[in-house]
Amino acid sequence: MADSSAATTKVADASPAKAALDPNKVICKTDDNIGSHMTSRTCKTRAQWEEDERQLQRFMRDMHHNSAQNPGIDSGINTPGSAP
Repeated sequence: MADSSAATTKVADASPAKAALDPNKVICKTDDNIGSHMTSRTCKTRAQWEEDERQLQRFMRDMHHNSAQNPGIDSGINTPGSAP
């Protein structure tokens, strides 16, 4: 199924390494949406982008951990002996 999430992300603001340390610096990213000719632009501070990345990593780690402990649970797959 086609996903409307970003296929590629382009950073609109490339800056020197010293400026990369400023957590209040605003960075804008342009996302090319799959299935659309339209792009979307999102601007956040460096700290906000980093927090989003940490939350995404935490979510992915938790999903991986939970799926390893409970195979078949919440996966939409009916296991033998389970009710439909």
